[in-house]
Amino acid sequence: MKSFNIHWLPKKKFCLRKIGFWAFLLLIGGCSFFSSFPRRQRIEILPCQFRYVNLQWVATIGSPGNQAGQLLNPLGISTDLEGNIYIADTGNDRIQKFSSEGKYLKQTGGFGWDNGQFNRPTDILVNKNFNILVVDSRNQRIQQFDQRLNFIRAYYLKDSLLTQTQFGNIYAIEVGPNGDIFITDPENELIYQLTLFGTFRQSFAYFGYGPGEVQQPAGLSFSPQGELYVCSQAEQRIVIFDLFGNFLGDFGQQVLTSPLGIVVDRWGYCFVSDSKKQKILIFNPRGQLVGTFGRPGNGPGEFNKPADLALTENENYLLVCDSGNGRLQKLLINRITP
Repeated sequence: MKSFNIHWLPKKKFCLRKIGFWAFLLLIGGCSFFSSFPRRQRIEILPCQFRYVNLQWVATIGSPGNQAGQLLNPLGISTDLEGNIYIADTGNDRIQKFSSEGKYLKQTGGFGWDNGQFNRPTDILVNKNFNILVVDSRNQRIQQFDQRLNFIRAYYLKDSLLTQTQFGNIYAIEVGPNGDIFITDPENELIYQLTLFGTFRQSFAYFGYGPGEVQQPAGLSFSPQGELYVCSQAEQRIVIFDLFGNFLGDFGQQVLTSPLGIVVDRWGYCFVSDSKKQKILIFNPRGQLVGTFGRPGNGPGEFNKPADLALTENENYLLVCDSGNGRLQKLLINRITP
């Protein structure tokens, strides 16, 4: 099997594009929350601890449809510390909650633009405080819910005092180790960075950003070292940034065709869904392809446009949004030591 090494670039200066005057004063005054995170010259790569890593089908959750517990083109998935599963049921304009065993528990939403309604929800994230953030893509906002799926508030980027920018049709969301929120916008080909309270910090990966320019950014995930991994669909690669939006490296150009979802485990192994190949690709911490799983179809272990990925709390299982088949698939991760 051919190896694909990550390409590293020297650290750049912190990008202040579109950041507000008052935020700039905080930064130069040393009061920024970022100050507690040291900047490294390159990613610290963990040694490969396993002889190989592979996947094994275990179960299917949900079925196609619009009834409770059924799914229509689901694109986003997340889990909480209790093992419950939350799904952005995109085609039904709602979010649903399942138990760790796949039992339907609750739903909320419906098409619309009022609080608690959705127009194409594409991703969902549960943080450590059990706050649920949902990407309400065509309403161009983020909605926040509690663990019982009660609406709390909505984030609109255009409401921020620090920028005149507003969301396009945003796609995916992730929270960094510093508590900041990162959002991909494939329409504007940007990645937004907000504070935990929804205040705009900066955008990056835009046209002309050099090797860190990302075309059609989709799913994103953080590595154990705190680096941001982003699926660049049009460029068929995974792009890596630090917490300041500086480009660090990329990989996967010669094996990916349409990377859509991504998750990195605590050992640094990267799982990527390829919606054209109908496969899950596995990369080691050095960006080398070490395995694949799946094929086109609707049977166990087969996919139709796989999208978002999530790990269970113990990271022994991988959950896959099998979007075109209207279901989730649960896969066992086999990690074989030397």
